[in-house]
Amino acid sequence: MSTKQFIKNNKRWFSALALSMMVGIATAAYSFKGQDNDLNPKQEPLHWFQINGSYTDSQAVTPSNASYINSDATPPTGTGCSGTAYQCVSRFKESQTIVVGGVRMLNGSQIPESVASHKN
Repeated sequence: MSTKQFIKNNKRWFSALALSMMVGIATAAYSFKGQDNDLNPKQEPLHWFQINGSYTDSQAVTPSNASYINSDATPPTGTGCSGTAYQCVSRFKESQTIVVGGVRMLNGSQIPESVASHKN
């Protein structure tokens, strides 16, 4: 049996195979479009603040007691941070802060995302 004869006899099978391949490729392309993955997470920027006053880790800090330091990945040292009782340098999400007159500050009282250092 020649190739032409084989294709002619199995035309429906080849058509069904081609259609299922196109549907599979389209489904796969649509399924993976725009998905986040572990290699490229979309994280909200975090900002470090020097905390004045006596706030435990779970207490919300008022804007007047938080001074912006930076947004580095590494926690800054801070000033007077030698203890274990109260927040000294704390990290807040971008959504917890605002910029007013070119100065970043807390957007109302906020509980920190994490605390890097403490004071007594």
